[in-house]
Amino acid sequence: MTGSLRRPTAWRRGLAILPLLAVCASAPAEVALAPDGQGPTAEVGAAFDDHPRRLAPRVGIDHPHLLHAGKLREHDLDALAYYYHGAPGSVEEKLQAGFIIGHSLLTARGVPCAGEGDLKTALAMKICDLLDVGGSFTEIVVVDYVDGTVLLGHDGPFHVAVADGRPLLRGMGLYHGKQGTGVSVEAKVRAGPVTTLNVTQTANGRLKLISSEGTSTDGPTMKIGNTQTPIRFDRDPDEYMSQWFAEAPTHHCAMSVGTNARLFEKVGALLGLEHVTL
Repeated sequence: MTGSLRRPTAWRRGLAILPLLAVCASAPAEVALAPDGQGPTAEVGAAFDDHPRRLAPRVGIDHPHLLHAGKLREHDLDALAYYYHGAPGSVEEKLQAGFIIGHSLLTARGVPCAGEGDLKTALAMKICDLLDVGGSFTEIVVVDYVDGTVLLGHDGPFHVAVADGRPLLRGMGLYHGKQGTGVSVEAKVRAGPVTTLNVTQTANGRLKLISSEGTSTDGPTMKIGNTQTPIRFDRDPDEYMSQWFAEAPTHHCAMSVGTNARLFEKVGALLGLEHVTL
């Protein structure tokens, strides 16, 4: 199932649940496709195909196709969060093989999509997108103690507007943190100042914003089909992570480009939410 944030009407807030199969349409298209991101352009046909390398681009292309056709607009979507876990080999599992591509395309078109059902990070991504500073779905992956950086990333969705170069599509025999196989987006946020925005929840049920400013570097990344960006903060990685976890964050966050902590602080003030800058 897919959870979504709806645009407030007369200060009303709501949650909509949409069936996964709603994204299955038939719009032939062409898309660059190869497990290593280096292959030729391949034609995507209209027939439902069991092979994830052929199905994923088809589903990905149909996501924005349905958006413009009004299938998502009729639900008044501002953002969405998704997650699949079910019977192996099911139609739904095959369909979700294309979600990372499709949701990356939707994110680039102003409908941020957060993986693993994380609605709070969908909100963080939406804040970043509305402020025109990106907002890519990410989490702490690993620490490079030699380089002094923290590698942030995920298997998607990715905000292509903040990419360093052209994102690649890579076949995944096993998804990051979830069941199934398919095609993922491999990319890096461009070098320069970045700010992460985390939306978490306090013990009294209120939302809380956490910002961290750092610098995206040209350091090494792993070619494993995930979005990965080495980030250098202004302190030792262990010290940074100790401060980060002390604020009780969700483990995902949105990555924006630029020095934006003061901007996010103002958003918190307007929304009446606590904001912390690490």
